[in-house]
Amino acid sequence: MIKKFRTLILIGTHAAAIGAGFVLGIYALPILTAPESPSVEVVRSAAATAGFQGEFRRDLADSDALHWGEGTLSVGPETIAFEGRLAPGPDYRLYLSPAFVETEADFEALKSQMVEVGPVQTFENFMVNVPDGIDPARYNAAIVWCEAFGQFITAAEYQQRYCIGPSRSAWRVRLTISSTSLALTSNTGVYRNECSPPWMTARPMRRR
Repeated sequence: MIKKFRTLILIGTHAAAIGAGFVLGIYALPILTAPESPSVEVVRSAAATAGFQGEFRRDLADSDALHWGEGTLSVGPETIAFEGRLAPGPDYRLYLSPAFVETEADFEALKSQMVEVGPVQTFENFMVNVPDGIDPARYNAAIVWCEAFGQFITAAEYQQRYCIGPSRSAWRVRLTISSTSLALTSNTGVYRNECSPPWMTARPMRRR
């Protein structure tokens, strides 16, 4: 009986060690294989010509001790540059989104309207070239997403064209028109003409 108990303990401890090693390997391998990070000078040079800026913060809803970003994101027409740090991990991708999201559920709900810019390969500062055909000015936020595990890492809003409430899903829209304004109201927030993109801007209605 004692021998069986010792055998079970040994099996359990070995399994735990293997599992811990696997998890550590997932997070250590990207660090070991990552290219050299861009210098602060290079990142700031790109930031100087960027049209938009946003902040990655640690306190987002689905960020945690292993999945976070902190620093300044500069968004230009040709390059997106980040000065700061990301929690390391595998298969990070940078997306541009029409609206800011901070949860995995909201990311998945809006993913079809996003565009993937490219891989994020460094964790202390990064630069990602914007592919031809993508105009960052048409989007509002940038999201770092772990593609391999479907994990939200961080996000930054770099311009505000939409006014959206705390929850960004399950919209039930009501159109309200007055003599001077137009608003789209939902259960989660309000789209108003003063913070909407040009195609949603209402013109004053003339009284007959």
